[in-house]
Amino acid sequence: MPSTILSDNGVSSGSAGLKSTAGNDGVLILQTTTSGGTATNAVYIDTSQNVGIGTSSPSNRLSVVSASGSDGFISISSPTTDTAGFSVNGGTDSNKGAIVRFQKGASTKWTMGTDSAIIGGTSDNFHLYSGGANAILFSTNATERMRVNAGAPILCLSGGNTSATGTGIAFPATQSASSDANTLDDYEEGTWGPVTLTNGTCTLTNSRYTKIGRLVTISGYLQNFSDRSTASTLNINGGFPYAPSAATENCGAMIAQYVNGSYSAAYVSSGGMFFYGITSSFFTTLKNSDLNNASAQIYFTVTYTTST
Repeated sequence: MPSTILSDNGVSSGSAGLKSTAGNDGVLILQTTTSGGTATNAVYIDTSQNVGIGTSSPSNRLSVVSASGSDGFISISSPTTDTAGFSVNGGTDSNKGAIVRFQKGASTKWTMGTDSAIIGGTSDNFHLYSGGANAILFSTNATERMRVNAGAPILCLSGGNTSATGTGIAFPATQSASSDANTLDDYEEGTWGPVTLTNGTCTLTNSRYTKIGRLVTISGYLQNFSDRSTASTLNINGGFPYAPSAATENCGAMIAQYVNGSYSAAYVSSGGMFFYGITSSFFTTLKNSDLNNASAQIYFTVTYTTST
């Protein structure tokens, strides 16, 4: 078995030991040997007191380089009854702090630590910083759950549009409903239509909708009615952005021109949308035959519930 030696200015091949290089500016090297007797430089301490493990040119107080073909990890463990971890203690100057930096090659990808150490200033807020156009991803059980896009301050939930722009929260295109009544699990907005009528056709213009959870708010105006003679209730029975639930009975505001009578309420149920007025003692519904001019228009906004 090779002997262990302490040597100045070199060590013979096949020996494990501690040596220093020649001159007043030498480094301190810890060598190990393989079972075949080949000496390998394992730890370097240079003249700046930088320590290198697996490298002869440490660039920081501690530089660790894994062997070719091997992943590099640093493991900290403790007995089962104790806690393991590491501490980064930065300077006490107001514009200094503590950071942990993640690099790929020579490029810094991520830095986390105090504001003062990452972007300057005197704040000691915790800061997670991307060094480029990289999103911040949060995953559990090997599945992405949430990300913060790099190109825009968008918080994107699992299934949401990862290329969304602007500022806000990107929900999935298809709602992933929560059983918790206090959980916001869906938000969507856009245009809707065209609509279908029980009698005839019409044009829906300036249509907008907003869906928050199971609440849907719709608006727009109707014109170009093809049927202004049928004496039955004018009913929108299709074209909704989300179908009204069986239990919904919701009223909103409406105004109309070129109609017989006075109507002020848009009513949505599972049967569709109707328009109501009120006389001295009862409700009355707007009929196709109440449209007395080709320029008749109905403006409305109403919020109703959907089953999803």
